[in-house]
Amino acid sequence: MDHSKPIPLRKRLRWFVLLYAGGVLAMLTVAMIFRILVLDVVR
Repeated sequence: MDHSKPIPLRKRLRWFVLLYAGGVLAMLTVAMIFRILVLDVVR
């Protein structure tokens, strides 16, 4: 019974990793844009 229906733990881990990676990429992109805007304003 257990072998026929494996626990969807890998799917959860995969989704968690994808969400985490997406969040990190979004944070880096926002930081880069913010830095460029700040540098342009300072200049």
